[in-house]
Amino acid sequence: MNRRNTIMFLYTTLTNLNLFTVRDFSSSIDRMAAKRLGQWTSRLYIILLIIGLSIPGLYAIIQSQTLTKTYVAPSFKLYEKLQRDHENALECPCSSIATTYNEFVKIDARFHHICSSPFASNQWYINLTAGLVSNLSIYDERDYRRFFSAHLQFLQGLCNISIESVSNTIDQFVSSLLITTHLLSKKDFNARVNSQMNLSQSNAPTTLGHFLFLVRNINHGNAIISKYGTNFQYILDCENPCWTYLFTKAIFYDDECSCGLSPLCTTQASFFKSNSSEKIPIQGLKMGCTPSESFRASTLECFYNQSCLDLIQKYTNYKSRIDPISSNKSQFSINTTIAELIDHLFIEEWNTTINYTTYFEKCSPLSCSYTYIQRFNLFYIITLLLGFQGGLTIVLKWTCPKLVYGVTKIYNYRKRQTNIIQPSCSYGISTINITTTNVYNADMDPKPIATNRTLRSQSICQLTFPPILINISHECYLSVRPLVADFNGDNHLDLAFVCPAFGYTIVLLGNGNGSFKTEKTFSTEIYRQPAHIAVGDFNNDNRSDLAIIYSTENKVYILLANDNEMFKVKTIISIEGDDTVTDIFVADFNGDKYLDIAIVSYRPASILIFVGYGDGSFLMRTTLSVVPSSAPECFAIVDFNNDGQLDIAIKNENSMTISIYFGRGDGTFEVYKWFYMGPLFSECRILTDDFNGDTRSDLLCYNSRKNLIGLMAGYGNGTFELPKWSTINNISASSNISDNNFYVNTLYEVTLNNIWKKIFKANYYKDETVNLVSDYNCDDHADIISYDRYSVIFGLLGHGNSNFERQTILSPIGYERIINIAVGDFDNDSYQDIIVTLYESSIIKILLNRCECCKRKNL
Repeated sequence: MNRRNTIMFLYTTLTNLNLFTVRDFSSSIDRMAAKRLGQWTSRLYIILLIIGLSIPGLYAIIQSQTLTKTYVAPSFKLYEKLQRDHENALECPCSSIATTYNEFVKIDARFHHICSSPFASNQWYINLTAGLVSNLSIYDERDYRRFFSAHLQFLQGLCNISIESVSNTIDQFVSSLLITTHLLSKKDFNARVNSQMNLSQSNAPTTLGHFLFLVRNINHGNAIISKYGTNFQYILDCENPCWTYLFTKAIFYDDECSCGLSPLCTTQASFFKSNSSEKIPIQGLKMGCTPSESFRASTLECFYNQSCLDLIQKYTNYKSRIDPISSNKSQFSINTTIAELIDHLFIEEWNTTINYTTYFEKCSPLSCSYTYIQRFNLFYIITLLLGFQGGLTIVLKWTCPKLVYGVTKIYNYRKRQTNIIQPSCSYGISTINITTTNVYNADMDPKPIATNRTLRSQSICQLTFPPILINISHECYLSVRPLVADFNGDNHLDLAFVCPAFGYTIVLLGNGNGSFKTEKTFSTEIYRQPAHIAVGDFNNDNRSDLAIIYSTENKVYILLANDNEMFKVKTIISIEGDDTVTDIFVADFNGDKYLDIAIVSYRPASILIFVGYGDGSFLMRTTLSVVPSSAPECFAIVDFNNDGQLDIAIKNENSMTISIYFGRGDGTFEVYKWFYMGPLFSECRILTDDFNGDTRSDLLCYNSRKNLIGLMAGYGNGTFELPKWSTINNISASSNISDNNFYVNTLYEVTLNNIWKKIFKANYYKDETVNLVSDYNCDDHADIISYDRYSVIFGLLGHGNSNFERQTILSPIGYERIINIAVGDFDNDSYQDIIVTLYESSIIKILLNRCECCKRKNL
């Protein structure tokens, strides 16, 4: 009962709540009306106030806050704690940004035992050589005692210069500056100091090695005779005693190596017994052209072996005992050569001490701050709501009375104007029998809708290509493929026809709107039938040039376009020995921004690469091997493994395979990888594009006789799925599209004055058709344009999932016979148009792609 009374009390209170007075509305309104309006206004005010505060409150709860906390002049202990808690977010600007490394880094090096042993001391050298006779020439020429003293001096000098080099390196490093604007963490500080020390430590042996290399080569290059007579000997000519000079001859070691040709000739060091030719070899030591080179090839094995040292003591008449050095604490083996020890400066290890505390004191950070994200802050939410409440209350207390009073005035006015007379007429119900209704859509032609209202839309709408006719007045017969490119550098596509019978080229310069200027003829001075033509800017003048292979010659003619005389022969490249060329293409294989030329030869089977210099000339060819016993027919160029370098795909007819050569980016290619396609492949031509919508380059084979498409889906790393064959949607097998009338033309994008244009470079084959790959209906799926032997131009429109459907674009009129087609954007509307040449006709048909169903057009 109490609960019910409480609810009733709250309801009555809210119902009678009035926060507004009469003056909030109008002075002409009575009290009762003002009270009623005040109650409605109070309810509206509370509702809007709740909504107005709920929105920023909800936003404050959901939205995270980014806060920054700062500590001024922190101590090292506080910094360590902050570093542990906020490692990545902590920032501490230094008060001193530059400090020398010697303030916090101590470096020392431990050298090989040989350098600290008596063997490298001057006193030991004096004592050991004191037992030898002063005139060393009494010993045999190959007796090690003749230049044992030289080896000891060289060892002593190497240790001294290594110690000095290391000392200089350490001094240079510790005197350099470490510059940091912000305090580095201990991990980053150690990594940075260690990287700098490793760099200095690696440079020290390199500097000494360069110095020794220079000295050794100067000595050998100038044929300086060794004091010990170990590299050259003087020859006395007894028949001419009056000569004031002597001849020299080089000394041979091991009967094979001449000191005149190389200073590195060595032989085993040995002692010779007195009055005997018997040799006693000395373990690890070498003799050679010079003491320095022979000692570099020696090892320290003898200095580790007591018996070897006893042998030296015996033959040098040394009286004191010689103790060997220990190999227990050395990282080098006892058979390590002196040359390897020199490369390491005789250093066993580097000893480094880094004091991070000293670095912190030198940096002396002014402050340390970190930024963190706070998800929920009750104090911030309350503060925000209080701030909004004050302003929102003022606005609502002013607007709510005005709004309620205005709505009331409108309501009362409409109530007075309401007609209370009710109509007595009745409305009849009629039935509309809909048979067919035409619905017009900007994206499709009018299609009838059946009575049952079942809409059945086409998967791909019909392409429309209205034709424009152009009549060529000059004789040419138009038997060659029309060349589509920008030949005058005005960013509009032009047309060119090579007329071999008359020795000139016809050029139609485009206006950029689908029309062309008056045709011009330019002499090419060549009266032979072209077999293959490729287009490209070979001299980087923004004008497209020609690369032509004529049917009667094994040569490639490079014709450059210019202002005065277009298509003048610049270079002739010989391809002698390659009797049958099946394809030609241009691309930049070595990344130097200059176009190169690739040619496929059928006999002998090979691929020829000519690297361009960018001025119309080319480097000698590079020949790529092909699959054995194959017959390469055509190829496509694209980046199959997404490494930024162009690759080459070749169709091998005899072996039913596709070979892919992956480019290295320098004009060379890796050894080919081949993919088996099966027996259906023999009747196919290859195409490359993204046919399944995964943004990776695929390989596609079209088997026209069996009405099949074979897709090798690419993984983007140079590998492909096994070929999957499927029937093309809406393509009848009775279309009889001969595979001899089907070949591929690859699409490349080139930049012309910051305007991207798609230029298709197709190759000329007599009585064969060209198949052009592009996105003709702007649905971001690759399509194919081709024509059959009945001169019907059709499109294979892709669904983006390896399925296609055929649409007829243009049927012949009368006895028209298509010779060639090409594509290009002739009216600069970003849609690919088609150009058609007919047999024994001077008429050219331009089919402009209106793209009425293009998706991109209607975005």
